[in-house]
Amino acid sequence: MPRRIPQRRVMPDFSTTDWMLAVLASLFCGVGKSGLAGLGLLNVLIMAHLFPGPASSGVVLPMLVAADVLAVCVIGRRDVDWREIARVGLPMLLGIIAGWWLMPFIRKEMFSRLVGWMVLGMVALHLGRQLAPRFDELLPRSRLFAWAVGLLGGLATMIANAAGPLSVIYFLILGFTKKEFVATMAWLFLILNILKLPFSAQQGLIQATSLGFNALLVPGIAAGFFLGRWAVASIPQKPFERVVMVLTVITALKLVVS
Repeated sequence: MPRRIPQRRVMPDFSTTDWMLAVLASLFCGVGKSGLAGLGLLNVLIMAHLFPGPASSGVVLPMLVAADVLAVCVIGRRDVDWREIARVGLPMLLGIIAGWWLMPFIRKEMFSRLVGWMVLGMVALHLGRQLAPRFDELLPRSRLFAWAVGLLGGLATMIANAAGPLSVIYFLILGFTKKEFVATMAWLFLILNILKLPFSAQQGLIQATSLGFNALLVPGIAAGFFLGRWAVASIPQKPFERVVMVLTVITALKLVVS
């Protein structure tokens, strides 16, 4: 069993600027769960600035769960690709378990860079699809591809809360419509983030004081989610894919240089 990570109390004594950053992070958390997934990582980065070290993971995870619950309540179960959730869900769960075991021994920054490079590689793969006519018949629906993305995604979400960009490119490669993309992402990450809760609690990353801080940010999460929903509804399918792609590339680059 991995050792418990010692944590200090995380109910902060923030300055006005710090509280403004925390509210901004909650807005990005909500927007990221509305379908503009690349913006969600800004929440992770801001919280890593406000809570250096492993404590930021324990602050971010309950925010993500709150946003996920809101997302699935609003979106419902229509347009969810349950078969694809089942395909990547098992390897992601195994990746979460592996990440929980490795978390005390691995540098979060180094792993974030690895995830960033993997996302950029998948972006290149997505953009090069037209050069390989049989690509859509082979790789996207292959079990090997799903397991590779799932395992790395599970590790990324447990260690760095950074599986979003990887999953975005995966679902774009599969050719999901905008509604399928938003609904499937919402349900997949609700399941994954709930599964992560006991692992994070065991390592002392989630505490009563951190949950109190999270509760203060729920209104900002909700505001960001509905703002993002409005933006996503206003963007047609092709521009939506381009916007998501650009946001994901920016996020991946940020991971690489973090």
